[in-house]
Amino acid sequence: ESLNKVESLVEQLEKSNKTNAAIVMGDVIGVLQIQPKNKPTKDINICYSSSQNMIN
Repeated sequence: ESLNKVESLVEQLEKSNKTNAAIVMGDVIGVLQIQPKNKPTKDINICYSSSQNMIN
């Protein structure tokens, strides 16, 4: 079930030309990022606030 949720989110990201999204599975909160195949990798900064339950 969790893998299906991730696969569905990846499809949605690809259709909307987005590269990242927040994902929640039960008590787990995370970030899903897709690296474009034709772009060089780069560092990213992600900040998570557990008190606000927010990813920025």
